[in-house]
Amino acid sequence: MLKKILLAVIALTFTIASQAQERWSLEKCIQYAQQNNLDLKQSGIQVRNAQLTEKGNSQARYPNLNAGASGGVQFGRTVDPVTNDFNTSSLGYNSLSLTAGITVYQGGRIKNNLEQSKIDVAAAQANQDQSANDIALSVATAYLTVLFNEDQLENANSRTS
Repeated sequence: MLKKILLAVIALTFTIASQAQERWSLEKCIQYAQQNNLDLKQSGIQVRNAQLTEKGNSQARYPNLNAGASGGVQFGRTVDPVTNDFNTSSLGYNSLSLTAGITVYQGGRIKNNLEQSKIDVAAAQANQDQSANDIALSVATAYLTVLFNEDQLENANSRTS
């Protein structure tokens, strides 16, 4: 389905280009297809996601420090046990926290996760390169098909004249 859409776009581009008296070279067609292909853009995002995962895995070995603070006021009514009257009172409160942690040993999990994420980055990059090559091949095939059909049309016109 995607190849049919890509071929239709390329054919439309050639039609528009021939009407505007501008012919695109094969390199320009490939460059245009690679810049505007959604699958290639998505694989670029997957490469970036794998790189961010690798960065997170490499930082997992460092100690962490967390701090927090909260505060508030509570209002309420109570019964005075001596006079049996209602008293309105307010109470302010606050809370502060500070925690720190470090991973001493996890059975090599951090090291293995880091190695796996490096492999994932390489695989995502290879996938992106393969997608770019597939697009270039599809565009080149369509380009050559158009050129072949133009030659066939010229040959047919020369035979009938």
